[in-house]
Formats: sequence, C-alpha cells, structure tokens
Amino acid sequence: MDVPGARFRVVRRSLRPAGDGSGNRQRSAGTASWTSNFLQQSPRQGAGPGGATVSPFRSAAALAVGVSLVVAGQAGAAAKKPKLVPVCNLITDDAGDASVVTAQDGMDILSGDLASNGKDLTAVIRLKGAPAQMNPQSASATDYYVSFVAPGSAAPQYLHATLPFTGAAVFATGQTTTIQGQSNNSDDSGSGATGSIKGNVVTISAPLTAFTRVTVKPGTKVTGLAASTWAEIGVPFPQPIGAVGVLQRVDDASGKDYTAGALSCVTPGKV
Repeated sequence: MDVPGARFRVVRRSLRPAGDGSGNRQRSAGTASWTSNFLQQSPRQGAGPGGATVSPFRSAAALAVGVSLVVAGQAGAAAKKPKLVPVCNLITDDAGDASVVTAQDGMDILSGDLASNGKDLTAVIRLKGAPAQMNPQSASATDYYVSFVAPGSAAPQYLHATLPFTGAAVFATGQTTTIQGQSNNSDDSGSGATGSIKGNVVTISAPLTAFTRVTVKPGTKVTGLAASTWAEIGVPFPQPIGAVGVLQRVDDASGKDYTAGALSCVTPGKV
C-alpha cells in the first residue's frame, strides 16, 4: 500500500521462539512483541495533534475522504449551474384596447418580441385574433410594425408587414423620420425581408445587413421597442410611385429593452 509522505518498516518476528533450550518462549532484544502492530510507522511520518502518532492508514483514509469531498463539491457546483432562460413577451398589451376604426381582433396587440443571432433580426406580433384581409374600414391594407432604436441613428428602425385587401402579404424594413412635425415611415428597397402570417401571429425577419443605418451586432442594447397596427385609408395597394397614404393608428404597445443575441423564445431567421 502506498501512502504519500509516509514510510514503513516491517518488524519481523522469529518463526521459532528463541530460548535457552528449555522450550520456553523468550523475546530477544529488538524483536517486536506478539501484541505489537505488524507495521509500524517510521519517525518521518510525523505526529498528529497533541503529539500523538497518526496511523498511516488513518491518514490515507482521511486524504481519500477529503479528495472525495472536493470532487463531489465540484460535481455539485457543475450540476447547479443556472440554466439560461429565454426572454419572451418583451412587448405586452391589454386585450380589447384597439381603436374602433376597425373593431377587428386581428389588429389588437397582445404581445410581441424581437430576436437576433448575429445574422438575422426577427420580430413577432401576437394578436387577439387572426388578421383579416376583408376589412371595410381599412380598404387599402392593414399594417403591422415592430420598431426599435439602436446605436447609429436616433430614428426608430422597423420591421413591417403589410396585408393588402387582396393578394399576398408584403414584408419590409425601414425607418421612421419626422418631416414638418409629422412622422413618416419609409420602407427600404431590396432589404430581403421575409415573413409569415400564421393564425394570430405575424412574423417579420430580415438579415442584419439590411439595417445599414444602425448596429445590431450581438451584445448591442436595443431600446425603444414597440409594436403597432395601422389601417391604410383611401389609397390603393400597391401605392403608385409618389403617392402618400394615410395611416390610422389602431393599436400600439411599448416594450422592454433587448440585448442583441440574447436567447429568445423567438428563433431568429425562422418565419
């Protein structure tokens, strides 16, 4: 048995009793008694508390227990490592607070999210009901926006979905600027935005390269998060070049800040 830091010597005893020929057993000088420990620790092993001799077996056992406790403690620490919880519902809103301009559940916001992964930026709006194209009070189209502010520009950037009275939904990126005291939404051309409208969920996604005015790389703090729904009134879709449409706000909701790249319940790039 090897015990670090200790040395042992074997004290041998005679197989035949030493004596004077009378048959009586005697102990010679330097020979261990029958009651002695077979193994004795050398003087190099040291002493325990109070000067008492410490058994090498006990030291080895204590060392083994100590090592076991350390390993168990490390394993326990690894097992207790907190699990990352995805952020979700960064935007929330009360049901039934949409404007009477439409009175449709498909424009009443319940919640929303924004998520990125260093490649794509994806927004989701969850509505009280499924959007409907047949909306007499929004004869041209209905619009869905998720906007945010990021380093590089003070102007809100957005992801935008348009559901026209007829035809397929259209998706875009853009920014909101103020012209003569009025907010103006300008869609980008060729942004590569895609999306879907499934049930009561509107999803809009675009590559980060589409957002040329701002930085949304992982770790960037994104502020001013908001979602809104709008009714286009009196302008055919698609709008002729140079035409100016009138947007009537139906519902809006503000949200919490988001750190780009943070784990989310929304999968970036998935529509």
